[in-house]
Amino acid sequence: MKRFGIVVLVLMVFAVTAYGAGKNLLIEGNKIRHFDGSNWYTLSAPSLSGTLATTGGTETLTNKTISGATLTTGVLYPAEVTTATNVLTAAECGKTIYLDFATEFTTTLPALSTVSAGCEFAFELGLAPSGNDYVVNTTSLETGIIGTVFAASGNSTNIVATGSTMTFVDGQAIAGDSATVKSDGTSWFAKGFATVPTGLVFD
Repeated sequence: MKRFGIVVLVLMVFAVTAYGAGKNLLIEGNKIRHFDGSNWYTLSAPSLSGTLATTGGTETLTNKTISGATLTTGVLYPAEVTTATNVLTAAECGKTIYLDFATEFTTTLPALSTVSAGCEFAFELGLAPSGNDYVVNTTSLETGIIGTVFAASGNSTNIVATGSTMTFVDGQAIAGDSATVKSDGTSWFAKGFATVPTGLVFD
């Protein structure tokens, strides 16, 4: 038994020399051991609590394990309320765009050559168009929209295979009508939801 104890001590000292670089610390599994020159001590891992991140923070976590996390506020998805002509970029993928102004305008999608598969935008009418249409174009009117409009008051309409424009029509579209587009990197796959079949047109 004495020989066994001596062997263990020698191995521990060797581990400290090899890995602790003279710092008298040894990581053994999920434990941290400390050698004070005479004895070994097991150090307890600290218990941490508090706010990990905030919506305005820039905290970065690398190779960390988080368990039992609690969100203290709701999850906020990227969104933008637009009131004028808007040219979207690939960096804005994932946004919900609220079209919300009495004077209608045009929104332009990023060029398909600049986006990756999975890039998605959602468009929601905050105000019904009045006097003109809300228009969502592809860049340079490239023919990349494939999709269908679903209407609450009628059957699915306006199926398009190679369109370049989505139009929320003046006098037909109302607040709450919406459309989403998602790219595979070569096309925009669109789904539109309108109260009446003529409220949203893909062409």
